[in-house]
Amino acid sequence: MKRQANIELLRIVAMLMIIGSHLALHGVQSDWNVWSAGNRINRVFTSFLKPGGGIGVAVFFMITGYFNVCKEKVSAKRTIQVTIFYGFLCGMIGVLQIVRGNVSTDSIKSILRSFLSPVMGGCWWFVTAYILLTLISPTLNKYLSNIGSTKFLLVVGAFWLFEYTVGNITTNQYFQLQRAVMFYLIGAYLRKQNTSLGRKIYYIMGFALTYCLNGIVQYFSDAAISAGKTGITNEITVFASSCVINSVFVIIEAICLFRLFLQININSERIVTIGRSVFGIYLLHDSPFTRNVIWHDIVKIENLYAMKNYPILALLTTICVFLSCYMFEKIRNTYLEKPIEKGVHRCYMRIGSFLNFDREY
Repeated sequence: MKRQANIELLRIVAMLMIIGSHLALHGVQSDWNVWSAGNRINRVFTSFLKPGGGIGVAVFFMITGYFNVCKEKVSAKRTIQVTIFYGFLCGMIGVLQIVRGNVSTDSIKSILRSFLSPVMGGCWWFVTAYILLTLISPTLNKYLSNIGSTKFLLVVGAFWLFEYTVGNITTNQYFQLQRAVMFYLIGAYLRKQNTSLGRKIYYIMGFALTYCLNGIVQYFSDAAISAGKTGITNEITVFASSCVINSVFVIIEAICLFRLFLQININSERIVTIGRSVFGIYLLHDSPFTRNVIWHDIVKIENLYAMKNYPILALLTTICVFLSCYMFEKIRNTYLEKPIEKGVHRCYMRIGSFLNFDREY
């Protein structure tokens, strides 16, 4: 299927939101003392950046559900190839950090995962959840194709309550897969029902209002965490905030954003090209090794956070990180993708012939 420029633009926006969220989470709030020492405007702005991560992830899984629900066969070939490349690259960065003296048990484990199991080893939780979702999606699609609108909605509602919400509350080890399936189902429902999209202004207002509420709740949750107290009030604040943000706000925001971009008419090969690169941008900027290099060694986010014009600098930094990673991914895509694809295919065929199977991956 030919890529649509409006959906690729949505991917770009979602990735920018994710990078901004990582600036807050892995940058400023990697040390809560740094966040607490900032002025109120900088603290609030940082907390307002964080919801973008959950929204961006939700949007990506919704796009997957929207376009894959009608397919009988789904391939994760390109995802695996790109992940293997960045797994090797980030593993090498980890080795260099160890040579410099940054040795820990976690770093050694991360290096082994990067080299030996980048796809399913947990280096990037999104990749692991996406691959598992890809494996179960044909069965899921077959079931969804045989149910009516009312039952489909009941399935979405039941999964939201008993799997997604309860999974978030209990923080079980399968929650990331539950999150993936939740938004896959929402995307699939929007595709199958094909309801009227409504006016754009309603989605803009709905997203803006919900995002503001999300940011406010996130700020109070961050304040409770940074206080470092174990009182019942703080624990209830953090717990309730997580439930409301993930189970209510993120869903509303993701749906509003998704349905808004469905109505945008745009035709741009440049946007399509950039949108095709967002997965590589994600892998490069958020590996266990590159995230510290980017936010603390290159950006020096602690110094940025102490400045009065931090909000503007944070937005510019987010864009710069996106563009820098895009340029690297463009080089990989132009000069390395085909050789790597041939190499991976050759290895796969050899393994397949040895195990006596021949299936598309």
